[in-house]
Amino acid sequence: MVPFFDILAVVGTFAVAASARHAWREPGHLWRKLNSAALLLACFAAIWVAFSLHLLSPHLNY
Repeated sequence: MVPFFDILAVVGTFAVAASARHAWREPGHLWRKLNSAALLLACFAAIWVAFSLHLLSPHLNY
C-alpha cells in the first residue's frame, strides 16, 4: 500500500507543475508565483529523496 502512495505523490507533482506554470503565465501576483515555485521545488526534492533511497519500488524491502 505504501508504494501506491509514493507513485501517487509523483503523479501529483504534475498537477503542481501545471499550477506553477499557470501562475507564472499570469501577470502580477508575485506571492503566488513564489509560492508555486517553492511548492514545486519541494515536490522535486521529495521525489529526489524517494528515488535516491530506492523507496519507489514494487516491493517493500527497504
